[in-house]
Amino acid sequence: MVNASLKTLAVFDRKRLLAVAENAARFTPRNRKDGCHEVLQTARFSVAGCHADIITTTLDNSAFQVCPLCANDTEPATFCLHVAALVSALKGSKSETIAVASNGGGIVGPLLIVDDICSIPLPGPHDPAEFPTFTHAGNFGGVRIQSSELIDAIRSTAFACDPSPNRYAMEGVQLEVADGMLHFVATDGHRLPVYSHKLADPGSGPDKVSTLVPGAALEKMASNLASLPDEPVWIQFGEHDASFVAGTCEYRIRTLEGRFPRWRDAMPSITQFTRIDALALRDALKRLLPLWREDSPGIDLEFWDGHVTVRSGAEPDSTINVPITTDASAFGTIIFDARFVLDALAVVRDKRPRNDHGNCPLIEFAWKNADCAALFSYGNVRHVLMPLARHR
Repeated sequence: MVNASLKTLAVFDRKRLLAVAENAARFTPRNRKDGCHEVLQTARFSVAGCHADIITTTLDNSAFQVCPLCANDTEPATFCLHVAALVSALKGSKSETIAVASNGGGIVGPLLIVDDICSIPLPGPHDPAEFPTFTHAGNFGGVRIQSSELIDAIRSTAFACDPSPNRYAMEGVQLEVADGMLHFVATDGHRLPVYSHKLADPGSGPDKVSTLVPGAALEKMASNLASLPDEPVWIQFGEHDASFVAGTCEYRIRTLEGRFPRWRDAMPSITQFTRIDALALRDALKRLLPLWREDSPGIDLEFWDGHVTVRSGAEPDSTINVPITTDASAFGTIIFDARFVLDALAVVRDKRPRNDHGNCPLIEFAWKNADCAALFSYGNVRHVLMPLARHR
C-alpha cells in the first residue's frame, strides 16, 4: 500500500483512527490566537508495540487516547499530526486501513496519510519535542463511577456555573468526596444543583477530598464520553489537575483555584415534600414561556389542595393547573425565574424510569415561604433555587 520511497511510521484501521481523531479535535484549539503555539493544533503520536498513544492538549485540558495498530512490526516512533487535517483526510478516504508515512526528513519531515489510492500531505512538520509533556495516570486508584452516571452528573450541574470573570471560583463544578459519597456541585448565586453518587468501593480512594474543575471542560469531556461505551471511569485528584480514566482514554483537566461557597449551608432544612407531576409542570412552563419578558421573568407557583397553579408573571390571566400527589408542604405563592425552573426540571429525562404506578415521573418540591430558598429533588439530584422578589 505504501510507496517504497516512503518510510512507514504506523498503520491504522481507518474507522478506529477517525473516532480517536474526532474525539481529539474537541481538545484542540481551532485557531491560533492569544499566542497559542501551532503545535497545540496537533496530536502527538507515540508508536510502540501494538498500539499508539495519542495526546492532544489546550494546556489547561488534555486528552490521552490509545489506538491499536494494524502492523505490529512498526518501529517505535513519535510524531505530530495536524488534527483538523487528519480528520478531513480520514473522512475523505474509503480505505479500510491508513498508513502514516514520512517523505524524508525523518519523523519531523513532511508527513502523509497514505491509502490504497493516493497520498495526502499534512500541514507541518512539527517537532514532537515541542509538544507539552504528559504522563499517563493509569487505570488505578482514585474513585470510580460509571461513565453514564458521570455524564448525568455533569449535565445535571455544569449548566449552573457562572462564567463571569470576577467570580472565578464559580466557573467550576466542585467535586467532593466525603462519607462514601461523590458530590458534584455548581452555583451562580441564584441556583445550586447537587448531584450525589454513592461510591461502590469508597475504600479504594481518598476518604475526603474536594477540587474545583472548570464546568466548560467537563461538558466537553462529557460530550466525548457519550460517544464511547458505558464503562467505569476512575477519577484521580492531583495537586493542580483532575484525571478521568475511561478504558483506553484519559482526560486531564487543570483545576481552578479559589474558594467555592459552603454549599451545605445553602441546603434548606426541609423534610416535608410536595410531589409534582414533573412532565406536566415542564409542559406548563414551556407553554407559558412565550409570554416571558425581560422586565417580568417571574412565574408564579400557587399551591392548593391537589394541584399547583402555574401563572405567568407577564400575563397574570394565563394560568395552567398541574396535579400534585401529596398535600402541599406549604400553601401560598412563590415566584421563580421560569428559565431556572426549566433547568431544574431538565434532570427528568425520557430515559429515566417511570414511577411504580406507571405514571409520569414525580419531582419533589419543598419550601417554607416565598422569601426562602426552595428545593427540587429528583433521583440523585437536589436543586436549590432562590425565589424572585414579590414585586418582580
